[in-house]
Amino acid sequence: MVLLRCGLGSHRVTAHKRNFLIVLRKNFLNLKTSGGFELLRCAQNCRNLKVLECNWKPESIRQYIGQLAKIYLRSIQNDLETSPSTPEPNDDTYSGMCEFCDNKMNVRMLRDHLKICSARPNSESDELPDLAQSLRHSSTTEPSTSATSQSPTLASITPDLQSTSNDNMTEQPQVVEVLEPISPALCQKCVSHCTETEMKDPVDILRFFQSKMVYGRDLDIQDESSIIEGETNFILVDRSDILQSAFEDIEAITDLRLTLEVQFLGEIAVDLGDPRKEFFALILREIKEKYFSPLREWSPDYTVIGKIFSLSFLQNGPLPKLLSVEQLKELFESSTPRPVIQNLRNGLNALGLLQLVKELPSLVHLFTPGSRPFNLKMITTLFIHCLCTRRFKQTNQAIENLQEICKIPKRSSR
Repeated sequence: MVLLRCGLGSHRVTAHKRNFLIVLRKNFLNLKTSGGFELLRCAQNCRNLKVLECNWKPESIRQYIGQLAKIYLRSIQNDLETSPSTPEPNDDTYSGMCEFCDNKMNVRMLRDHLKICSARPNSESDELPDLAQSLRHSSTTEPSTSATSQSPTLASITPDLQSTSNDNMTEQPQVVEVLEPISPALCQKCVSHCTETEMKDPVDILRFFQSKMVYGRDLDIQDESSIIEGETNFILVDRSDILQSAFEDIEAITDLRLTLEVQFLGEIAVDLGDPRKEFFALILREIKEKYFSPLREWSPDYTVIGKIFSLSFLQNGPLPKLLSVEQLKELFESSTPRPVIQNLRNGLNALGLLQLVKELPSLVHLFTPGSRPFNLKMITTLFIHCLCTRRFKQTNQAIENLQEICKIPKRSSR
């Protein structure tokens, strides 16, 4: 509010290459006395500001942070003035009439005028009624059974933090969860349902658990012409540095159960399901190369890696089959796992997967890597190796075996 009153609030700026800085100074008049300023961006879901590393031209900024991203300005040498800015005297674009003295003035000065208007009766008050307080008084007339309703609505449970702090500074706002939190009880309900219905197929169990755990926008939207509704966790990731950008955004997410919406830096595609799947495929490939070939025992990143495994597992991404059989056994069965495995457990359990797999061991197969298929490239490599290293008789035997495996007809000898 202080920034808005002194002209330093949010502004939507559209500018070309030549007049970009001029437009900024025109929208933020206080920048003239700043002694220079710099452009910053905020990482998704957190408050860490970083100076833009790209060229500060409009086209470069759009490619670096996207079309609709927010840019923050910070003065370098001088502090900006935070006193309320006064409108120009001849600025009567939005004017209003005082009903007590019939004086016409700018609407931004009207409220201050009402406080000192001599023609105004003393019984009047310029303060607006406290709508939240009136709602609280009116709610006392409701039947007491409404407090025990099993389907609460957002309107009935959202606390008014501003009115609470104004009425009583010592009173703590009550927070009521709309959805059941991730707890052993929620996972146990899923386990009980699968046991009672004799659901044994790991894929069916996964789909049922997904329906109970994920909420918000639909994971895959088939009809692009329909209205896209539903809450999401939005992240902006850089293809050239996908690990660092994704780790920062996912670590800052407080509710992992929401559908993940992914946008790649410099791209304007709307995530209807495919960009999210591509993101999971790319980041799992990078994670495998950097963190599981071999394990990096000293790295603190395995907790967020476990969260990414859970998100990919539950939001139609590739199955994270990156661990060996020994590592999977330590992950789901060991009573004294290594710290790196314990961090991975913590990440998986952020969405209840660890408990679910322990209760329903058949799900381990979804994490187990399959055997590598014997393809043509492997056959060719083996054949060339035989030609280069074996004796002539042994090579002839290898050729005969290869012909038999590949069903190649033998050439008749002349």
